[in-house]
Amino acid sequence: MADDILCTCQACGKAFSGKAGKSNKFCQVTCYRSAQRAGEYRRGHGPDFPRAPCYCCGAVTARYPSRRRNGEQSDRVFCSRACYDKSRADNRGFCRHCGKKVPVKSAKFCCMTCKVAAKRPAPCTCKNCGVKFTAITWRGDQMIAFSSAKVCSPACGNEWIRRNPERKRKISEAFRLDRHPAWQGGSHRQGFRGHEWETISEMARNRAGRCCEHCHMSEAEHQEKFKMRLNVNHKEPFHQHANKSLANRLSNLEALCKSCHTRADWKWRKEHPMQAVLNFRAA
Repeated sequence: MADDILCTCQACGKAFSGKAGKSNKFCQVTCYRSAQRAGEYRRGHGPDFPRAPCYCCGAVTARYPSRRRNGEQSDRVFCSRACYDKSRADNRGFCRHCGKKVPVKSAKFCCMTCKVAAKRPAPCTCKNCGVKFTAITWRGDQMIAFSSAKVCSPACGNEWIRRNPERKRKISEAFRLDRHPAWQGGSHRQGFRGHEWETISEMARNRAGRCCEHCHMSEAEHQEKFKMRLNVNHKEPFHQHANKSLANRLSNLEALCKSCHTRADWKWRKEHPMQAVLNFRAA
């Protein structure tokens, strides 16, 4: 069987099949009894059993280290239950509010008064506007405190998220390339539309009169609002073509503002649900 182990009897020297989890020292009870009568075998902890000093009194004891509640191996060994209880009493925790020792180490507060006082909201500083505020909210007639609040209002929260460069970097990294739900493949160079794309896109903008072909926003207004030139949209998406020349023909291009460009992209995805999930690579 898979659990059988080849062992050698310590009394007669014969080989036998042992079992996992057993001592596997003797092949049968007769050899076991004979070894006991000869004084060659004694039950209990042998010389190879791990020994360590007791964490409380220091006496050397033959015990395996215990395990914590989270399953990790503990580095503490106790010789008796009395030493374990004494060590636990000497290493009690402290109250999170007043700092006094608590009766049990796992307890967070020494009394109900400290527990209620710790739940009261503490003043903090808004990360966006710098004003001091108390993070509280109401649920019906009951006041609930949120000590982890970072901003004083939803408006400040949105402004802080918009202006926080580290948060922008994390979001950008989380939705980069194929991790974005709208990813539909791409060329070997991100955003590359061909060597003549700059000239072709300017021709499309000039043909539209430097205005959005949908909402008629001028390029000057677009520059002031979005800090960029008018976008040039592919009516049939760039990644759906076999080569860049077919994708960049003027009949397939239109000059749009940033908002209209986004709406046009989503409109195409809704009209072509199967094509939207396919990945194409332009030549």
